[in-house]
Amino acid sequence: MSMIVPRDAVLAPTRVGEVIDGRWRLVARLGGGGMGEVYRAEHVSLGRVVAIKVLRPELASSAMYARRVLREGQAATLVSHPNIVRIEDLGIDEKGMPYLVQEFLDGIDLATYAQYRRGPVPPRDLIPLMLPILDALGVLHDAGVVHRDLKPENIFLVRDGSDWSPRLLDFGLAVIAEHLDDQPRITASDVTLGSPAYMSPEQFRDPRHLTASADLWSIGVMLYELLCGVLPFQGQSVGAVAIAVTNEVPIPLQRRVPGLSSSLAAAVMACLEKDPARRPASVRSLMAVLSAAHSTLPPPIAEQDLAPTERRSAIAVSPGPAISPAPPPPDHGPRPAAHVVDDAMPTLPLGLVRPARPSPATPKATEEFLLTRRVPGRLAKRGRWALVVVVMVMVLLGLLAAWWRGG
Repeated sequence: MSMIVPRDAVLAPTRVGEVIDGRWRLVARLGGGGMGEVYRAEHVSLGRVVAIKVLRPELASSAMYARRVLREGQAATLVSHPNIVRIEDLGIDEKGMPYLVQEFLDGIDLATYAQYRRGPVPPRDLIPLMLPILDALGVLHDAGVVHRDLKPENIFLVRDGSDWSPRLLDFGLAVIAEHLDDQPRITASDVTLGSPAYMSPEQFRDPRHLTASADLWSIGVMLYELLCGVLPFQGQSVGAVAIAVTNEVPIPLQRRVPGLSSSLAAAVMACLEKDPARRPASVRSLMAVLSAAHSTLPPPIAEQDLAPTERRSAIAVSPGPAISPAPPPPDHGPRPAAHVVDDAMPTLPLGLVRPARPSPATPKATEEFLLTRRVPGRLAKRGRWALVVVVMVMVLLGLLAAWWRGG
């Protein structure tokens, strides 16, 4: 299970080796956040592996943080959905700190997935990841639950064969609509624990009275960021981000991603409307737009599905004359193996290739080959001078022989 770990959370004392409530042994620390730490644990009797979130020790005395851990378990168990993390147990340990037991997920969060992509996530890959999350969010909204902390780090991807199966995590800031009056007012620590870049304008103004439209805003920010690689609202501080969210108009998504489906871009920008009434009516209406946009995208072409004619060589080959294949020779016993042409190697035009001269196979052929061979340039001149010298030496030798016999 992968999580983004703040620097101060790494310095928190580990509880590895402890047994919580006499049942769950903490085996390894998986990560942590501003409010809690997550451990891989196993049941001491059954050996079942789970993930346990416990409140950080320095926050144990805060009743507000304790309520949040308990509320997270309650909100996640209000509905049952395959794309919502499953809560298995909830309680308070011997130290008086609440803990939450959930299914152990092996994979990466959506933020890490986007980092591995090293750039914007194409709609072809992003929409199938978001549709199940939107469906789960619709079920939560029907049950009167507003998540309030939607961001890529809270969407976890589990490998399912060759695909990814997303899960919605972290309901620590969730609001149950029928208990809105019981929610504490926002504080500086609430903003730090939350995610200002993904918070709606109304969440900065009045976090106690939020509707499902606040989650739609967060989904719009996520889609904008993942599709183009840039957040729509930025700032050097929480206050600067809050001002940008409440006042600035983001650059249209189609300017960020030329060629993006106009309906998809319009749906994302509608989620970022300052007025909640102008956003999509529900997550299901947003799902319909995303599904329609995905159906119009061309299917991806796998490398192994490319036809040979689509694989171009690095060297341009000029077309040669069309030559009909010669009839096969009569079968007179074994023949030498045919020369196999490697299709992966580029072929040169016929006009640039000179046929090699045949090598001599017999002495007579060797003599004819040497006699008919043309020697170019200086080699030919040297051969003629050598012949003249040989003739002159033979003539002198003949004259000396005649003089010797005459004397």
